[in-house]
Amino acid sequence: PSEPPEEGTWWGITALPDDTLTCPLWLLDREPTEEEIAEHANDLGCGESQFSGSFWSSSALYPSAGAREGVLTDDGSAFAIIVGDEVPELAENLAAGRVPSAGYSSVWQDGNVRLHVEGSGSDDGASQATVLPGARVEGRLTVLHNMILPLSLLDQLEVDLDVVPHAVVAQPSARWTEAQEAELATAVRGISDEMAVSIERLPERDVSLTVLLFVGSAGLLALAATWIASGLAAVESRADLATLSAVGASPRVRRRVAGLQSGFLTLTGVLPGIAGGLAVGWAFVTASAGLGTEMPDPTWRMAVPWTVLAAAVVVLPLLAGGATALFTPSRLPLTRRPAE
Repeated sequence: PSEPPEEGTWWGITALPDDTLTCPLWLLDREPTEEEIAEHANDLGCGESQFSGSFWSSSALYPSAGAREGVLTDDGSAFAIIVGDEVPELAENLAAGRVPSAGYSSVWQDGNVRLHVEGSGSDDGASQATVLPGARVEGRLTVLHNMILPLSLLDQLEVDLDVVPHAVVAQPSARWTEAQEAELATAVRGISDEMAVSIERLPERDVSLTVLLFVGSAGLLALAATWIASGLAAVESRADLATLSAVGASPRVRRRVAGLQSGFLTLTGVLPGIAGGLAVGWAFVTASAGLGTEMPDPTWRMAVPWTVLAAAVVVLPLLAGGATALFTPSRLPLTRRPAE
């Protein structure tokens, strides 16, 4: 605001919710029952968390304004770089002069948002709501937990606002060298010691190599366990293989029998192992995200490498069976077997 709030007071903008779109479960003064939750399971307004950062579409300014206070404003060019392809409609709506909101009930049925300017001081009072074009977007708009307003709509609010530079965002056409980054940091520090430079990079580590190392280690352990089990099974089936040799079965048949047995043992170990790993991963993600609590963290996701797991299901049994068949001796001594 052009006139900062007095000491001990605050000034802010709040997006008023449409009561007809507000989830009925949020209006209860008690915990909803399972029947009530099931009844409103398909309500779009109940699909978001009441306590998520994107729900609180408001901003406040105190006398000692900091980086987490105020209203962010942009014509769409900065947020086109910040969010990129993750929320492309955000920059489009800002450029078109629409207030973006991730809160379902913040965008009324007429497609507008109603911004309420208020303050806590005795002389501040509360103004009438200002109706502005709005747009509901999918994604977490927790950018400093602040509201984002188009530059073209600021003069329509019933309060005098001053636009001050908060951050400069740029996307180089080519990857910068360390010398360029150091030069930029030095130049910015020369302007002000309170300014900082942050360069966001893509992950440089080879995720595929890491996954292959983990899978390779697990595969070696699985194969070792399989060959131990196959060796024990071979001892048990030595008489059967010797009988096959006695009745004229070729060495190829005996190798196939041993290989199929080893492959089957590997498959019966791989499938429960994958199921157990998925269960442990799901439990870890659920606990870390705090699902079932009042403040879950929706940024946690369980990413399952289906391609790697499918390859493990196919490759490990084939590898174990092939190796067992390869090292199965072509000739076996005939052993005495009691008649049954």
